[in-house]
Amino acid sequence: MEKKYLNEEKYQSARKKFIIVGVVIIAIAMLIGGALIVKGVTNKKEVSNEYTEANKQKKVNDLKLQYSSLELQIQPKLDEITALMREKNRLSYFDDKDRWDEIEDEMAVINREIKPVQDNMLKLKSDIFFAENENVEFQKGFNSNKNIIYFMMGGFIILAGALIGGSVILVAYRRNILAYGVQSVIPVGKEVIDEMAPTIGNAVGEIAKGIKKGLKDEE
Repeated sequence: MEKKYLNEEKYQSARKKFIIVGVVIIAIAMLIGGALIVKGVTNKKEVSNEYTEANKQKKVNDLKLQYSSLELQIQPKLDEITALMREKNRLSYFDDKDRWDEIEDEMAVINREIKPVQDNMLKLKSDIFFAENENVEFQKGFNSNKNIIYFMMGGFIILAGALIGGSVILVAYRRNILAYGVQSVIPVGKEVIDEMAPTIGNAVGEIAKGIKKGLKDEE
């Protein structure tokens, strides 16, 4: 039995697959693009909520509290250094050299212990300065603009998915579109022929009369 490659069943099966693939492409693009757009909107709201005068003041207060806590932490060590310095100033280097050297060593140990804390305090002092002088509106606008990338990517993915998926679906309906085109053209062609038929008939008749008359004249 001869195998048929073109039949209505295979056409409908292929058409269904094209439609499914096209719809899946569009759905995936909508999900990914929509998720990116939602992410952008969410981030923008978070930025608006974060950069306010109230939050700015809260941030400054928190930093100052951390700084004060570190001050209290190293204050006993600083008091020890102050006491050692006073003792050292009362001593004569030549008469009490051994004790002088001991004080130097003790102070060096204490300074090594408190140096990491002092470094943190220095950083906190810098953070407090910048926090107090932060322009809230500028930061809000700057960080909001960074979310534009989410809207751009989301919109691009949705548009690309719609174009690709639409093109795939269009292939599935190609025969319908061609059939519609043919059905649209045939009535117009028929009308044109119907309109032209009398004119063509008259013209043919006139030509025939002319030929007949010419033949008579020759006789």
